[in-house]
Amino acid sequence: MGPRIQRVDAGTSAQDGPSIRGSSSMKNTINIGRQPETISPQDLAEAMKPGRAYSQDEVMGLLPGRPRACVRDTLHVMVARGMIWRNNSKRGAITFELLEGEALREAAESKTKRLEAPEWMRKNLVGYERSQNSFRDLCLLARK
Repeated sequence: MGPRIQRVDAGTSAQDGPSIRGSSSMKNTINIGRQPETISPQDLAEAMKPGRAYSQDEVMGLLPGRPRACVRDTLHVMVARGMIWRNNSKRGAITFELLEGEALREAAESKTKRLEAPEWMRKNLVGYERSQNSFRDLCLLARK
């Protein structure tokens, strides 16, 4: 649904209703409604202290008076861009941390370290050829 357009005569208020009389002093007013508020990543980064871990509620409390949903959305955008580190290693609690320099590099490396595969996964696979051949033979036999 588009914006509501209301014509108001210069001598009448909007509460009286739109004027029907044609007047040269008529003006158009558009009631679009409130635009959604956004929070820049820079505002959120300035509010956070580097190296300190915050819960999601604590991050939202850093910008009082701002909509919590906007703060949350900006927080998750910054996590996706790699500007804020999301850590869920502390007893299941998810924390957010603004990292800079060496700390950011170390966190990225620790996350990307590969776990060494167990011994049984590093061995060559054996016995699949025999199994596949017997399955193929069974399929061909059932086809006849």
